Amino acid sequence: MRIRKTASGITAAIMLATVVCSPLCDNFPLTSGGVAVVASAEKANSASAQKSVTDYSYTVTPLLEPFNEYFFVKTDNPNPCSFRFIDKSSIYGDSGNISPNRDYRNDGPYLYEDIKYENIQTGRVDGGYIFAGSYTDGGEVELQSNVSTGSYYSSTWEDTGVKLRLPTLKDDVDYLIDTYATKSDFFDNMDAVESGFSSICLYSGSYIRGELYKVGDYWGMSTSPHKDQLFYIQSPYKRKNSKPLFASTAYPYRYDSLGFPSVLSTVAKRLDSTAEVSWNEDYHYLVDVTYNGETRSYGGAGTGEGQGISNDKIKQYFTFTNNSAKLTTDSLRELLKYYASIKMEDDVPREDALTWKSIYDTVGEGSWVRLITITGIFGGSGIGYSYLYKDGDGDYFSTQNAGNAGGEIYWGGDLGYASDVWVDGRYVDAYENFVPGEKFENHHTSSIFIKTDLPLVKYKTEYKYDYDTGKYVSYSTVTSVEIKKSNVLFNYYSDDNIWTASYGSFENGYAYYDKIKEFVEKGQLDKKYLDMVTLTPDEVKALKVDRNTDAVPDKYFVYDMTEEPGTSSEKHIHSFTSTVVKPTETAQGYTLHTCTKCGYSYKDNYTPALKPTELTGVKVKTQGMNSLTLAWDKNANAKGYIIEQYKGGKWTQIAKTSSNTAVTYTVNRLAADTTYTFRIKAYAISGESEIYSDYVRIAGKTRIANVASFKGSAVSASAVKLDWSKNDKATGYVIEQYKGGKWTQLAVTKNNTTLTFTVKGLAECTPYSFRVKAYKNDGGKTNYSDYVTVKASTLLGAVKNAKVTSVTETWITLEWAKNDKATGYSIEQYKGGKWTVIATTKNNATLKFTVKGLKNDTTYSFRIRAYKTVGGVTAYSDYVRIAGKTRIPNVAKFTGSAVSASAVKLDWSKNDKATGYVIEQYKGGKWTALATTKNNTTLTFTVKGLAKGTAYSFRIKSFRKTGSTTEFSEYASVKVKTVE
Repeated sequence: MRIRKTASGITAAIMLATVVCSPLCDNFPLTSGGVAVVASAEKANSASAQKSVTDYSYTVTPLLEPFNEYFFVKTDNPNPCSFRFIDKSSIYGDSGNISPNRDYRNDGPYLYEDIKYENIQTGRVDGGYIFAGSYTDGGEVELQSNVSTGSYYSSTWEDTGVKLRLPTLKDDVDYLIDTYATKSDFFDNMDAVESGFSSICLYSGSYIRGELYKVGDYWGMSTSPHKDQLFYIQSPYKRKNSKPLFASTAYPYRYDSLGFPSVLSTVAKRLDSTAEVSWNEDYHYLVDVTYNGETRSYGGAGTGEGQGISNDKIKQYFTFTNNSAKLTTDSLRELLKYYASIKMEDDVPREDALTWKSIYDTVGEGSWVRLITITGIFGGSGIGYSYLYKDGDGDYFSTQNAGNAGGEIYWGGDLGYASDVWVDGRYVDAYENFVPGEKFENHHTSSIFIKTDLPLVKYKTEYKYDYDTGKYVSYSTVTSVEIKKSNVLFNYYSDDNIWTASYGSFENGYAYYDKIKEFVEKGQLDKKYLDMVTLTPDEVKALKVDRNTDAVPDKYFVYDMTEEPGTSSEKHIHSFTSTVVKPTETAQGYTLHTCTKCGYSYKDNYTPALKPTELTGVKVKTQGMNSLTLAWDKNANAKGYIIEQYKGGKWTQIAKTSSNTAVTYTVNRLAADTTYTFRIKAYAISGESEIYSDYVRIAGKTRIANVASFKGSAVSASAVKLDWSKNDKATGYVIEQYKGGKWTQLAVTKNNTTLTFTVKGLAECTPYSFRVKAYKNDGGKTNYSDYVTVKASTLLGAVKNAKVTSVTETWITLEWAKNDKATGYSIEQYKGGKWTVIATTKNNATLKFTVKGLKNDTTYSFRIRAYKTVGGVTAYSDYVRIAGKTRIPNVAKFTGSAVSASAVKLDWSKNDKATGYVIEQYKGGKWTALATTKNNTTLTFTVKGLAKGTAYSFRIKSFRKTGSTTEFSEYASVKVKTVE
């Protein structure tokens, strides 16, 4: 059964005389159009320049912006190998150069069949060249000059001082993240990127098909390097002189079933560097991503397949003039789909071609086959054995083309196969390959394939209505039983510690294992039939499933491309040649005996491995107060390393590694400011013994102790005070601040008694990081401690422009200016001999608060401070105090009465706190003062000259004069109508 598309081109290319994959180089995007950047080159101040590249002009255009893979460089420089551009600040690493797109196989320009060149020797096209990048992120790049005369790939480059600016660029992974990872959840983003990536990714691109030629006499078959793939038909044909298409190289997303999950693994690490990624154990096209304890699988492959086409099928030739149509990923994808849809004539001779049906017919009910075994994606191939058998009617084979030279992949169907199975006394692994020497105890839960009696149980099923439940119930009854010799695959069932016949072992229409078990339990079948489809551990032991584990099959059919496919080898007689293999530092010597007919081999006459070489690069990598980290170069021939420390008057082993890739070791629990001596040796395994290299000694001194305590506290909105404890062993201290993306030294004390430092000129309400280290001058050398780090924030700035903006007899309104850094404000009133919070705003945009329920003619004190809450922690600014006084009371009573048709009389009660009163009338659209009394005993006023029968509005306020200060009450109003 087909799982998903695999990397057929990659795996097939490993083989001898195998499938030819697309010859396109694994380059990435090309594009047309983009932002051109012109450098007006000025001669560099380099005395060594022979002919300066700055004598020429350059226009650099990213092709398929914003991707950073390919560029068109328009220039009058006739030598594209004399210059390049370097991006020294790229986020993608320090090798962000933009260089000529060259074919390393012939040390010449990479030429595409759908581009018409002005000069194929230099790759010049439309007044310039195609350059390749992939590690630049745009921005500033510098022109460099090639000052060497040898091969381009060993060039020496010098800066010219000429700088250009490119638009912001990104690689194909960041493009996926920026386009699709718009969620807040990690796995939601992974799902979105996988879905988006699948929608635009192609499996491969097309190319110009080269000439077919034969490299062998016979077709053959091979295993696959993947657990989830089966077999390949291997063609004896290959192609030569195939040519790439610019359209295929231009498109950034062409990934097979290995490249696709590799991209997603990079996506996961860029989304969060703490994510862990590993290849899925069962499916080659998946990676397992673990994040916060949860694991999910991601992967797939591009859709569709490219193919080899002829030159007359080229639909578009690419040019790079100002009038060229701009390339887009959509247009490139559609062009590649068009090329893939072209019906090309199959020019592979098929008269003697191997087919899955012919293999099916040859192996019959079960047979070993000798075939090519692939040992890994990027490994080699050898000769091995697999077990095949008929598993159906022979009319169904799920296959897929593999390249344009006749290769084919078998995914599943009527050709049965052994995989992680014991068969014929031998073990066949999950890669369908016989592994000599395996024992049953090492694979004691693997399946077992045997030819045995299989009960074929016919039965009928009836449905009866159950009146109690109101449902139909099925009843099965055995109608016949016959016994047939069959190939039966028994799978292990851990719950009962038995092996049971697999579902596929039974013919259609007959009871399978669970049904047979049901009939036995109901008494419809004899238990012997259940025993036929069950293997117990004792029965498996009696079968001796590993009885032939060291013996190469003596009867098989040949499919390894050395003979006519399907050739039978009856009794196999080995014909051995012997080769003496000398010992190395990592392995014993031995005599290798190899069969010239089938490839089977064995070893004898073992000799000890050589002594490992002495370690190089041994050093103290890092020093801590209580630790030293030792490092050394990898010894490729070692099994591991032994580290010893001199203590107590003797050498003591403190560590032994089991791998030669572990090239550092940290020794902990050491004393500060102390010198220690170590020695290290490599070891290797020879047979069952260890052999050792000579020791390499090294000494290291731990750092002095740092200060015991280091604290930071805010002293104002612009300053932080740092305090630390005294270190009696130190000469002084170094204080640093993290700013501008790096640690910057603020101060170095000249003694160990200075224990405080104030950092000024800081921003309001801002967190800062500081660190201190102690140092000790000793014999002309300075020894430093580790750092101690602290974080401290400046205070929030005090509220500004706080003031009383309005008052009444019982209210006072406070206002202040906005503090952009604050979360809100806290308002307090002094009452009852203490300060009491009367309001806290929930935002910094509320800039007013009215205090109500106050007494008249009373002075009140208030204070306001800003606060900021981050992560559940609240910081406050200093207080700002303000005072406000409520108004004096007004008259208790204010009345009016008509005295004539032209006059009204106003009366009011006496206000003992007032100096006098102000009487006003509303006329002409505004209030107008009529009278101001000079004492508080005048309690009446007559308004004359009014109109007959008309209503008028009047108001009164009290005032009190103290020295030069006058205070007013609120108004009291009344309406009065003159007599008709």
